[in-house]
Amino acid sequence: MARIAHDPYLIRGAHRQAGRGPGASLILLMLAAVLLLVLSRLDHPVTRHIRATVTEWVSPAAAWGSSLLGPVRAIAAHFDDVAALRRDLATARAEIARLEAADWRAAEATRKLAEVERLAAMVPALGATYRSARVLTEAVGPFSRSLVIDAGGEHGLRAGHPVVGPAGLVGRVVEVGARAARVLLLTDIASRVPVVIGDGRARAIAIGDNSPRLAIGYADRDAKMTDGDIVATSGVGGSFPAGLRIGRIAIGERDLRIVPFADLDAPEHVSVLIVDPPDAALGTADGAGQRRRGGANGKAG
Repeated sequence: MARIAHDPYLIRGAHRQAGRGPGASLILLMLAAVLLLVLSRLDHPVTRHIRATVTEWVSPAAAWGSSLLGPVRAIAAHFDDVAALRRDLATARAEIARLEAADWRAAEATRKLAEVERLAAMVPALGATYRSARVLTEAVGPFSRSLVIDAGGEHGLRAGHPVVGPAGLVGRVVEVGARAARVLLLTDIASRVPVVIGDGRARAIAIGDNSPRLAIGYADRDAKMTDGDIVATSGVGGSFPAGLRIGRIAIGERDLRIVPFADLDAPEHVSVLIVDPPDAALGTADGAGQRRRGGANGKAG
């Protein structure tokens, strides 16, 4: 027995016989499958019996599995519905955001159009040729208040030209480039504007001090001013044409101040009055003729 166990030839033969077992079984299974397939195609009674038997065996297990899969399918359908609702909600939110943005743009465009219309209505009433411009930047600090506009020497602007907004005087041009200019605001500490106040035509100087309101200086001793009196340019000195509206008198506890009509904090559009020379007064007889010519030739840039 020991010799047989250690004989290598006998061991190899055993391995060969062992190797033949699975191969023969596979061939037999393949033949059986082919035979069943052929019988099934021929609709043989044997295959019908086999199918019926298999169906009888599998049906209880299939029914039990279906009963277990029912809640799983319901949960899966619920998650699908939740995912669909989340997608619909995200789409609705995006649409709402788009509509809100469009509504804001429409409101902003309407506001700008109304501002430009007020500006266009005001400037022809002044009787001067004008150039409308957009405000590019605003320099507001403790020592200066000015604007940079997108019009310059190429558009007929010169230093000294008055600048107005939809509600009143804004300032004057102090520096001119080819396509841009700097405007000194009324509230700048360097601004001095000769004015007349109220129906009494009291003369004074509107003085900027970098605060939102203008101070009043060099007023007539017997000048009578009341709260709400209209302040306009007097034309004295030739710095500004006469009759440009500036603001209203506001009587405080300690002093009198001028509240400007124009929005000097964040103007978006202004008009430069093209008076030639820049110190020409619109309130004179010659100025009246110039108003007629300017009203016919006024244009917006």
